[in-house]
Amino acid sequence: MVKPNLFIVGVPRAGTTSIAEYLKQHPEVFMPEVNGPDFFGDVPNGSFPQYFRNEKLYLSLFKKAKNEKYLGDASHLFCSVKAPKRIKKFNASSKIIIILRSPLEIIGSFYNSNYLSNNLPLEEALKENTYNVKILNENLKYHRNLTNWISTFGRENVHIIIYEDLKKNVKKEFSKICKFLKIEDLSSSIDFIVHNKARETKNRWLTWLIVHTPLRIRLFIKGFFSPEKLAEIKQFINKITTKEEINKEISADVSIELKKKYKKEVQKVSKFIKRDLTYWVR
Repeated sequence: MVKPNLFIVGVPRAGTTSIAEYLKQHPEVFMPEVNGPDFFGDVPNGSFPQYFRNEKLYLSLFKKAKNEKYLGDASHLFCSVKAPKRIKKFNASSKIIIILRSPLEIIGSFYNSNYLSNNLPLEEALKENTYNVKILNENLKYHRNLTNWISTFGRENVHIIIYEDLKKNVKKEFSKICKFLKIEDLSSSIDFIVHNKARETKNRWLTWLIVHTPLRIRLFIKGFFSPEKLAEIKQFINKITTKEEINKEISADVSIELKKKYKKEVQKVSKFIKRDLTYWVR
């Protein structure tokens, strides 16, 4: 049975989709059309709930794989306490990729892209009793989550990327991924465009309709049009359903409080991965 053995697990708002799209271009890696099936997660992905705990349907995502060395899954599972063990039981030889970003930047991105209520002051939005606030807080437990993944799979099977490094030199970071996976370094031939760039929803009912279009229809459309035409269609849909991220700056007072809140967490992570990240909270 063909099983996925590569998992890009997060954190959210840190380039997971881009990494998946870059790896999709590599002949030794197969990435399915569905990005984020969340089969191993704690709750279904609202866009693809049918794959949650449905192994037969989940594995059908990889039926077009040929003889690739890796079959990849880019689900945001970083904060799940149980996902590492579920994946380990499913395929013990799996490789894990984790991207870390400054907690303040993650919070800002959640806020600006309306995952937090950006019609409220940030300090109030962070106190709301919503699912997105809970998920944000769980994801920012970096030390706990990293310990969970590394203790389950071993340090040699977990590759950690720092978001700033990815932005500064994506080609270099992709080369490191190739080395980690022991696949040919094709960084000179990958199209490194930014995917899933932060935008805010402006047409919620149309977005909902598009998101809930059955997968078979999406795949039919994809097979009917050329890649160039699909890119045009995607750009048009993105334009009518979203707008540029508001990009509200975090106030100085709130920034100071958030830095105090996450200082110890960042210090523990820095020590754990042997990389000084304390500039995040200075």
